[in-house]
Amino acid sequence: MSPAARSLARRRVFSLLASTRHSRAACGAPPPRVSPDPSEPCTSSAPSFCTSAPRRVSSPRDASALGVARVPSESRPRDGAHGDDRTHSGVLLRDFLSKALYDKKDGYFARPDVPVGVIAEPIAFASLLGADDYANALDVRYRRLAKQWLTPVEIFKPHYAEAVARYVLHRYREEDEKQGYPLRVYEIGGGAGTHAAGFLRYLRRNAPEVFAKTEFTSVEISQSLARAAERTVRDALDGDDHRVNDSETLRDTTKRRGKGTRKGTKRDSDVYSVIRGDASERDAWGAKDASPCFVVALEVLDNLPHDKVIFRKDSERGGHGDHHGWFQTRVRLDPETNKHVEDHSEPLSDALAVRAMETLADAARAETVETSFARRVARVVEAIFAPALASKKIAYLPTGCLKLLETLHGARPNHRLVAADFDSLPGVTMAGRNAPLVAAQADGGRTRDLPTYLAEVGSADVFFPTDFEALRALDAAARRTVSMNDGVERSENSARGEVLSTRAFMERWADVQATATRSGYNPLLQDFANTKFFLS
Repeated sequence: MSPAARSLARRRVFSLLASTRHSRAACGAPPPRVSPDPSEPCTSSAPSFCTSAPRRVSSPRDASALGVARVPSESRPRDGAHGDDRTHSGVLLRDFLSKALYDKKDGYFARPDVPVGVIAEPIAFASLLGADDYANALDVRYRRLAKQWLTPVEIFKPHYAEAVARYVLHRYREEDEKQGYPLRVYEIGGGAGTHAAGFLRYLRRNAPEVFAKTEFTSVEISQSLARAAERTVRDALDGDDHRVNDSETLRDTTKRRGKGTRKGTKRDSDVYSVIRGDASERDAWGAKDASPCFVVALEVLDNLPHDKVIFRKDSERGGHGDHHGWFQTRVRLDPETNKHVEDHSEPLSDALAVRAMETLADAARAETVETSFARRVARVVEAIFAPALASKKIAYLPTGCLKLLETLHGARPNHRLVAADFDSLPGVTMAGRNAPLVAAQADGGRTRDLPTYLAEVGSADVFFPTDFEALRALDAAARRTVSMNDGVERSENSARGEVLSTRAFMERWADVQATATRSGYNPLLQDFANTKFFLS
């Protein structure tokens, strides 16, 4: 596959199906044949994007493959050893990535031209013949964009958001409503507000009595996206057309609810508010609140900063205790070249990175011995295709994710997390477990991959695949760590951690008929096969 085709095969430029069609058309090749029968395998010389055989990155999690061991607690520094990349010591990779993505002035998400694209009119899936028409519809919409990408919640609006709303409403009625609690939802990184608008419109139309006692709060680090979200929700809930589309009962209900404007009238959008801040920082959440709530994070985990650790067998120095040969990564600005460079000479000692590594190691040890023939074959394949890791192991630790989870369990102890993200990314060329993709964008949704996150800092997107089994372990560890210190009683309802494919989640909670094409092909179920949901 050419670099251009590889670039277009990634999730933020196009969905998996549409990207293949577009890249092949660009070089004069016919689009892949996609069977009109959802159960029939598709045939193409391009990588398979069928839900029956989704692209995956093999991810062993046994202790030996991970190569990790516990680190004693002595001499550990505090979390987040922030520094300056212009100094000799530099900064930890997660701090470098955090600034590159989220700096209020120069970060990727601080751009005035927001990187999250919006579709003016929802796609009429029932009018499409099949997979090719769907790919064409996406192609047309991407060509209208600036330097932006589309998320699944945008492509499948309002159906994606309504599926999440059905799930949340079901759990709210089962667990919270009888106890007299209002429905409280926090959305982290809600982009342009498409999910919030679809979620709240669904509630207003189908559960007006719940909508009347709903509080929906977006926690957004980007000022430009926060403003875009406020406009989207306000237009969706207070627009001139909502009184035609929604019932009189809903209109009467909203008159009895909420805050008033300065003119004394009440608006449906009063249920929505925005907190400008970093959701992983405790200060963004205000006072601790142990009442039940939901936290929604759609395509958030992939943009959370990671730490890079390297294991060298031939090293004489290692980290503290029995953490032999592991080194953490710092990034500094080389004064001679004025370019960012990495340094791997510092033994692993950062407290947050150590906690993340220990959690993953414990989860690996807890797994049962794998004896299936298929898994043994997979191990052999891994050994063949990753020989470079034998003497030099590289791993990207989800420290930003762990920090966010610890913050959530501390600030909102009885939250239920609804997270959706990509469990694998095609076309990754950087070495290391859980390595990211780095991409810069051009008009029309075009993109180009970069070989490193050290280039075009602040102008490029850096995103990581999510290991959902690791996410389950990290969430449980964060819950245990925080609960041992704060003494807050937590509901067992939020202790469970369920991982579902997007198809499985949507088959249960979405109106799948609304996204089916005339041939039977259903992109909500069959496209984005490399995505999953985590439900706590």
